[in-house]
Amino acid sequence: MAWPRERSLRGGPVLRNRTIDVTGVRSYRHGIAATARRRELGTTSRRSALRPSDFRGFPLDAAARAMVREYNRRLRPYGLSYVPYFVLLLLVAGDEGLRPSDVAAELRLDASSLSGHLDRLEASGLLERRPDAADRRVIRAHATDAGRALAARLEPIGRALCSLEADLDAAALARIDRVVQTIAAGTAQAPERGAPALRPRAGVVTTLRAATLTVPRSIVGRILTRFAVLVEQRTGGAIRIVLDLPSAARGGELQTLVDVRSGDVAIASVTVPVAGNLIPDAQLIELPYLLDDFAHAHAFLDGPFAAGVLADAQAFGLEGLGYAANGFRSVTTRDVAVRAPADVAQLRLRVQQSPINVHLAEAFRAVAVPLPFPRLAEALAACEIDAQENALANVAGLELWRSQRYLTLTRHAVSVAALFANAEILAGLGSRAAIVRSAMRDAIAEQRLQAERLEAELHAELARRMTLIELDEAARDRFVAAMRVVDDRIARALGPDAIARVRDASLAARPVPTLA
Repeated sequence: MAWPRERSLRGGPVLRNRTIDVTGVRSYRHGIAATARRRELGTTSRRSALRPSDFRGFPLDAAARAMVREYNRRLRPYGLSYVPYFVLLLLVAGDEGLRPSDVAAELRLDASSLSGHLDRLEASGLLERRPDAADRRVIRAHATDAGRALAARLEPIGRALCSLEADLDAAALARIDRVVQTIAAGTAQAPERGAPALRPRAGVVTTLRAATLTVPRSIVGRILTRFAVLVEQRTGGAIRIVLDLPSAARGGELQTLVDVRSGDVAIASVTVPVAGNLIPDAQLIELPYLLDDFAHAHAFLDGPFAAGVLADAQAFGLEGLGYAANGFRSVTTRDVAVRAPADVAQLRLRVQQSPINVHLAEAFRAVAVPLPFPRLAEALAACEIDAQENALANVAGLELWRSQRYLTLTRHAVSVAALFANAEILAGLGSRAAIVRSAMRDAIAEQRLQAERLEAELHAELARRMTLIELDEAARDRFVAAMRVVDDRIARALGPDAIARVRDASLAARPVPTLA
């Protein structure tokens, strides 16, 4: 009897797109017999075990880790660590600012890793992002006066830290770098002999990990659940989707974005503000009061602006599979009944890890507390924060009524998740990649039909557990006016044409009213 074999396009544990190879009984017995024969003949050979001392780079690695610890110890009182300090030094040295890609190349960082450092430096007032004077589509990072002042203040510490590296030979380091780069390039071009082929073979089950941080009953959760069923049905079980739903990644959606780029996750949903750390235009989809209702949101997400965001993901090794409108975002609070923007002032407001959400808190005159989604319920229960804003599905799914008394239906944005696949993994599926794409499209289309009904159910459920505050037209207008600050801040970062483009796309997608 031939046993099934299961493998994935990446190695690792089963929830990391794992390969499980279960050989047939005949092969198993053959292996035992061959081992016995080798023992009888006395031909069993054993290589000497490798030890860390066999690697000349090991002492260098150990010394480097010790140096980083010392950098961090000295810089921590100033709110910096090793990498952000070097980012700041580069920006101070560049009078005309630097493109993030140039900083990433100089420091040999992944672009998504750098984005988080830039966000934190910007939130601390040490840098600002501005459009390039010659090409407004290009964003450059500039050190602020505060950033330059801090760099000057830290110069004695920086020079002292340089002494840690005085004995390192530059020529030797350059040779090490050349060797490492050559090995890396060779590995990429010539996979190790015996490594599993990327394309699925007959009789092999491919397991792909799909992750989202949102709750199962949300639109995103329902889409991924239905998607998994459709893929298995349409491939006859040749592809299985293992759902990490909800994911408990402590790094939140930023970590999920990194994981899908690296291939640790094959498919993931990431809210568009967080995707904006990689693709700046993505965050514009959640510009306050951009979309009126689900029909308007779905038309916009099917339009050219949203399609352009998915196309831009290709530059980062991602393929956009579509969008999920997860419901309208509203504000919850513990002690304050919010009826006007001023009621949120000075509250500690949890926001997503993205610039546009920090600006949202600024519009409320609240204290922005960027937190990964998995920490939200815990932080509210511990009174680390006073308020948060989220889709109703997440408010209900996390049972936030346990720590939040009021829910004000500001409906200030549609919570939109982009569904990304690792492009290399998807390409490795060969002809079956089309099945995966069509299964996602169909799952999205099915759940769109349920969006209004689910929102109404959640509204009724939360009304029984929390004090709901509905806004009349005048109150809503006050929130709309307050949120214009977000447009201004984003325009400073991405240029006024970015705001105009997304607002024009929203207007074009707005359904034309029909005459009764």
